[in-house]
Amino acid sequence: MKKSFKQLLFETFENPGTWNYYANGEIDRINPFNSTDESIKFIKIFITLSEKSNANNLFEKIDELDGRAVHVVSTFFLGVYIYENSDLIKCSIDNKMKKYRDKSKYQSDIKFCFIWFLTCLFHDLGYGFEEKKYDSFDDFLKKEEISPKLGRLSSIPIFYNTVHKNYFKYRLNLGKNDHGICAAYILFRDLCKIREEEANSLNGSNKLCWEKSLENVYKLASSIILAHNIWYVNKTENCRVSCYEQAGLNDLIFNGEYKIKFDKYPFLFLFCLVDSIEPYKRLKNIDILDNISLEILNDKIIIESNLTCSCNEMILNHAKSLNDWLTHTEKNGNTVTIYMRQK
Repeated sequence: MKKSFKQLLFETFENPGTWNYYANGEIDRINPFNSTDESIKFIKIFITLSEKSNANNLFEKIDELDGRAVHVVSTFFLGVYIYENSDLIKCSIDNKMKKYRDKSKYQSDIKFCFIWFLTCLFHDLGYGFEEKKYDSFDDFLKKEEISPKLGRLSSIPIFYNTVHKNYFKYRLNLGKNDHGICAAYILFRDLCKIREEEANSLNGSNKLCWEKSLENVYKLASSIILAHNIWYVNKTENCRVSCYEQAGLNDLIFNGEYKIKFDKYPFLFLFCLVDSIEPYKRLKNIDILDNISLEILNDKIIIESNLTCSCNEMILNHAKSLNDWLTHTEKNGNTVTIYMRQK
């Protein structure tokens, strides 16, 4: 069924059974789409309910999100909507979660919405680290006292294990730190620290589970955050290709082969898809989202934009550009069809 982005976001929010992992009525009453302030309040309360507000370096950055806070919660609810309404996405993610649980041997009842919550609500909180001064990737680890380190990344293509360090250096040479890489390492460090402290707590007040094997779940979410802002370039972009080659980023040069395979990396695929097509971050007006619709049909998602301003082509072209790095797309008039099964 075709629905406007505004409609599907509001309807998903009004169905807390699909997203409120902590079944807490307090957060159900805060509509994050009413204002930026309400979005920030929603994020803070959700993270506090998870007892992860002690992730101080990131939690204190929530106020700095400003208008991006609405994008953060829109990404969260849009992903929940697609997961709940696409049998293809749901089946692929659920199968991957079962294999992950069997391998990690955690006893907690980890649902999609928990991993999605960690990934979405923390993914842009690293922006405050973009302007900090680091001399190198190792300097970042040293200054931020990153321990434990992420180690081998989880549920993303294997080349990210090495390429993210080269990408950090590449961005550093351009005058910025990569917020996704910074957030991933800091989040994993803080979550592991919180888990250990809570597991060792003797006050008897623990309501949540803090088993050590949950660190595998934290690594999954952190790995997705690490990868989400690492950009590919098309082989036809000669100047950028040359820069990537010199920086040791050859794995990020797109030559027609989609590397984030839907069947192998469904979490990362869904996050890259949602973060790319979520329209609020470009329009900054929730009411305008009435003019952009999304429809899920078997193995494809159709986006239609009927904006009357120049933003119309921008929204369509951003969806179409997934063709250049994530999955096949087709643009026809005011619609873009996104194929989840990569051709």
